Amino acid sequence: MEKPELIVEFEKCWNCGETMTVTRKAWLREVEKGKVSEESKDLPLALERSVVPITDPRKGIGLTVTALVVSWDVCSGCGVRRCVRSETQTGPVQVRQMPNPPGSGGNNQGFPFNRG
Repeated sequence: MEKPELIVEFEKCWNCGETMTVTRKAWLREVEKGKVSEESKDLPLALERSVVPITDPRKGIGLTVTALVVSWDVCSGCGVRRCVRSETQTGPVQVRQMPNPPGSGGNNQGFPFNRG
């Protein structure tokens, strides 16, 4: 996987100007307790990440794909959900086996609408 390319980073809350996020605050508490290493305090932390593949659907998906990754967190000053970072990442396509959907012939216990 290639190194992420930073698009934008928002260091301050758009609503109140606070720089600290809930995730960062919790992380720093764990550093103070000695449960997390001091060197890790500069990692790009986020409560949630949204990933959107940047592909041309007419060309199909190759062995690698570039994706836009937007990191979200909560402001520790005012509680607003805010974007903290946006970057692109390129890496190999990962295929995962999905579980059988209800009614597909697998074990469908608990789904009364599928019982014969």
